[in-house]
Amino acid sequence: MIPPTVQDKARIIANGKTAWYARAREILLSLFEHGLTAVNPYLAVNRHIAMADGKITVRTDSGELAFPLEDTGKIYVVGGGKAAVQMAVAMEELLGNRIEAGFVNAPDKLLQLDPPKLNRIKAIGASHPIPNQAGVDGVKKMIELSENARSKDLVFCLISGGGSALMPQPAGSITLEDKQVLNRLLIQCGATINEINTVRKHVSMVKGGWLARHFQPARVIGLILSDVVGDDLSTIGSGPTVPDHTTFSDSVAILEKYGLIDKIPMRIRKYMILGMRDEHLETPKAESKMFQNVQNVMIGSARTAAEEIKVKAREFKDIGTVHILTSRLEGEAAEIGQNLHALITNIFDLKTRVKIDAKAGFFNGKSFRVDYGSGRGENRCTLLLLTGETTVTIKGQGTGGRNQEMLLAFLNKMDAPSKGKFGIISCGMDGIEGNSPAAGALIDDQSRERALQLSLNLKELLENNDSYAAFSRLGDAIITGPTGTNVNDLTMVLLDQPVKKIELEE
Repeated sequence: MIPPTVQDKARIIANGKTAWYARAREILLSLFEHGLTAVNPYLAVNRHIAMADGKITVRTDSGELAFPLEDTGKIYVVGGGKAAVQMAVAMEELLGNRIEAGFVNAPDKLLQLDPPKLNRIKAIGASHPIPNQAGVDGVKKMIELSENARSKDLVFCLISGGGSALMPQPAGSITLEDKQVLNRLLIQCGATINEINTVRKHVSMVKGGWLARHFQPARVIGLILSDVVGDDLSTIGSGPTVPDHTTFSDSVAILEKYGLIDKIPMRIRKYMILGMRDEHLETPKAESKMFQNVQNVMIGSARTAAEEIKVKAREFKDIGTVHILTSRLEGEAAEIGQNLHALITNIFDLKTRVKIDAKAGFFNGKSFRVDYGSGRGENRCTLLLLTGETTVTIKGQGTGGRNQEMLLAFLNKMDAPSKGKFGIISCGMDGIEGNSPAAGALIDDQSRERALQLSLNLKELLENNDSYAAFSRLGDAIITGPTGTNVNDLTMVLLDQPVKKIELEE
């Protein structure tokens, strides 16, 4: 399967006002596409699963697991997420008719745009980010398969970002409508993905290890594509095959933190309270014997993309050094945009120790030690890589997403011309972010001037969470369409200032 590319790339490159800016844009777009290929779910499955010599082999970070076909009963494939379809296609090509049956839940819009060619596994269109009845029906079919599972059977669970919303199964008397209200409240309040998934696990009978429990005593292999900061397996897709260390009490604390406890539906509030009183079963914990039959394998993440980009960047003679600053970029998108502006300004000022005045998020309390110069000759560019996922507390009625909001805040912060040339690209690698059709956007130090020439009121657009309006007018919104994958966001900064070393000081 061919990884997606940036649409209208020529136009975005042409928006560079001089040869340097056009080249910078070309490099950034090329590296972004390379990153998409590195986390392509179809290719990721093929790197980790093989069937040959009478056995199925699963490649993990610690070695290989082998399942002789003669000792293997039925093979089932279940799961959900934005990458589930491409993963399922790869599984069918690898295992063929050895697969007894399977169901995966995927975004209905993705299935309509690119219907998969599947025979043994059925792809069910469900809704994201707000769950719907189709998602519930799909999960019910997965659980029905589990009723026939035996100890020699092998179950592959394909989990990727978006799996939480795409695989709903309300617990107790909680209704789908209750979960829809809960999801909207959690998304709009600015909670992190970890916090959202902690709550989701405790109103579900499939998240937080429950899916693996349904399939006991079969052997379960979780193939997981990470979309969360830090790649915590228990958080990705709300961890359907992973032990859960969070509790009902943790969930209630999160709801209280964001002032939601009195806003959530009564049935959810009652279920949570009874759970705190041990009147409902907690999510399966690590000490449970069931996890002796479960092996989880992370097959890709934004960190994977960053590492591959770092290697690829060496092919560009323009780039002297590449630095992965963090894989844990978190915080309010607008604030991170301002912090990133401060970091770049300090680098162009040749500061050897950079401490950002940040009150929250990734940059809070951190400083950087910078050593200038290039390891590949002078006057070469520096590439900085950051992966993670910021949040947006929605206050306006505009169209946008967290990466576009971050870049718009960066431009709004620019109150003077930059002392050096730079280009920045920031995108969600699933191809669609927020309520916009864009994956993200690209800016350079000339973008603010271009925006002012177009009479764009950056401050007003930012206050209305209307970042897409800005970048669509500038012609720098990055459109890929749904990529079929979902890992963390990727930010790349190309500077014309040589930086030999930049280290984070805790």
